[in-house]
This record gives sequence, structure tokens and C-alpha cells, in this order.
Amino acid sequence: MSAAGIASTILKTLAPPLPVIELVLGAKLSPKALGRMLREIRSKAGVTQVELGKRLGMPYQNISRLETGRHEPSLSTVSAYVRALGWELVMVARPRDRREADGR
Repeated sequence: MSAAGIASTILKTLAPPLPVIELVLGAKLSPKALGRMLREIRSKAGVTQVELGKRLGMPYQNISRLETGRHEPSLSTVSAYVRALGWELVMVARPRDRREADGR
């Protein structure tokens, strides 16, 4: 095996790809849709609502409200939520497709 192949194998072993949930924020993102995504991230991390609440310093009932869409979180709350689960919130801004922007 070449040095590059060995290095690639080592990197794959040490740093497996992180799970990614991609969301394109549109004008109609509902709190329920965001809540479902947050619940999925928490589930993938294997953390209960109670444990996440402790990590964030809030009652688990608040986590439930976020995940069921009964509360619309701020961007800083979403960031704290995912960071507490070992994830990273990454935002990308890019121009929309012109046809989409024109409503076609």
C-alpha cells in the first residue's frame, strides 16, 4: 500500500465522517420541521431530553417544546443545542436559483 493509501486509511479510522443533516432554510420553515430535525440530531447522539436539558442548563420540558415545534428557537439556541450534542451548526448563504426567486 502506498504512503497516501496508508494515510487515507488512518484518517478514515481516526476521523469517521460526521453525520450531516442539511436544511435549506426557506421562507416557510415551520417550527415543527425544525423540531423534528433537532430531535433527529439528539437521537443520533444517543442523548435523552433530560440529559440534554442538564447540558444546556434548562428543564427537559423546554427541550420537548423545541422538538415538538411548540417553541420557535433563536439561532443561538439552535447553535447551543447542536453543540451540546457534539455537532456543529454551519450556515451557508448563496444566491437562489433565479427561477425559484421569481416563483417559477
